[in-house]
Amino acid sequence: MYWVLLFAAILLEAAGIASMKLSRGFVEPIPSIAVPVFYVLSAAAVVLALKRLDLAVTYAVWPGVGTALVATIGIAYFREPLTLFKIASLTLMVLGVVGPVARGQADALTGAHKPASMPRMGGLLGQSDGLIGLAIFASVFLAMALIELLWPKRGLIVSKKGRWLTNIGIAVAGSLVLRLMAVLAVPIAAIAAAFYAAQHHIGLLNQVAWSEWTKVVVALLVLDLAIWVQHLASHKVQLFWRLHQVHHADRDIDVTTAVRFHPVEIALSMLWKIVVVVPLGAPPLAVFLFEVILNACAMFNHANIALPQWFDRVLRLLVVTPDMHRVHHSVLRREHDSNYGFNLSLWDRLFRTYTAQPEGGHQGMTIGLSPYQSDAPTRFGWSLWLPFGQQKPEARSQKPGAGRIAVASGSCFF
Repeated sequence: MYWVLLFAAILLEAAGIASMKLSRGFVEPIPSIAVPVFYVLSAAAVVLALKRLDLAVTYAVWPGVGTALVATIGIAYFREPLTLFKIASLTLMVLGVVGPVARGQADALTGAHKPASMPRMGGLLGQSDGLIGLAIFASVFLAMALIELLWPKRGLIVSKKGRWLTNIGIAVAGSLVLRLMAVLAVPIAAIAAAFYAAQHHIGLLNQVAWSEWTKVVVALLVLDLAIWVQHLASHKVQLFWRLHQVHHADRDIDVTTAVRFHPVEIALSMLWKIVVVVPLGAPPLAVFLFEVILNACAMFNHANIALPQWFDRVLRLLVVTPDMHRVHHSVLRREHDSNYGFNLSLWDRLFRTYTAQPEGGHQGMTIGLSPYQSDAPTRFGWSLWLPFGQQKPEARSQKPGAGRIAVASGSCFF
């Protein structure tokens, strides 16, 4: 909860700085009033966060991530020029401020100070976990956002202003739902489930005498397959599709699309991971690494970046590339009913759900869902209400529930 407060303080301060810009020297009334409001709320959030977080850690993360966020807003929203000096400065900011703190906290997370054959994690949802996750998320997000500006694959149809605010807002709402679940019930997190399974010797991998690193590799593969299955189900089961279409309704695809998942879908996804982690007996370190890899890969393969064709062909032999996943966001059902992978491209090839290129080409294809080719998906309230409202006939036909997927030696119908 304290890391959520710190992250909220960063967002509020960034909103305050953006309001200063919009006020045009405190000429515009609404932005001018918003400036002190945002700053007071930001200061209040920091005060609450400091009840638990270390002062040094807080002061390192707050200006570091905040500066990177404000710079990204300036480039993306206010159309400020992007120079090599800015790129170098922001990169050094992330690596030089956030990075060292994360590395210092990583010793506590992995138990590097203890002589052991395998790193051990020191807490469930402690400062180390949150700090490392935040640092990596901010670094990858910033890197992808900057690369999109330098080497975009496609021109955007919708303005970034509404899309980014809505997509990031949905992501924040999902994070708050997970925190609320933890407060009202038990610590709902896959890593907490992994610790519980390890402490009580539950699960397959806790019963075998394999090396710890072998268990980590096996767990990473199984968890990646589990996410592929979850993604498949979100397209095949009507109830899950209602939630998942919020993600697909985005009319453009970029790094923020990677975090555009309905909060209810985020909660169900976490419960699914727990269902897999406990019987598997996945090591806590494997679960932590998987969460980091999943988030980073999702931001990478949703990014609107133009990779050289030869590099894309080689890279997609192992992992899902932006061109490969972009096919999945096509309005054509036969295309968005394919390429379900987020990390490894293996599963789509193995289960024959792989589509190499979009029918209309990457420049000519249409992104999103046919019934929602308007500005509606850029609205926060509309996006959150979409699963619960009246579904358009075209939207239901977009749900590939009557589709067929070939699996191994036979065919499985959904």
